[in-house]
Amino acid sequence: DEIRFVTRVADAASDGQPAAKVKDDLSHLSPKELIEVLERQMKEAAAELDYELAARLRDQIFELQAAGSKRRTRRTTAKSR
Repeated sequence: DEIRFVTRVADAASDGQPAAKVKDDLSHLSPKELIEVLERQMKEAAAELDYELAARLRDQIFELQAAGSKRRTRRTTAKSR
């Protein structure tokens, strides 16, 4: 699931955007690091008035946070058994 998410992040970063806006491969990052990178990219996009890209990045940050929350819930449930 995480690999598919990183792929969607890369796709969104390149959707109709110049190649200069596509960032490095993010697959080696932890979820927390990935969120930090995406937040920086979102702020950069907003500063450049690229609100569509900023919104896509925001949505992906929310998805990643939700996926992390689900993983933590599953681990907590498994530990309590």
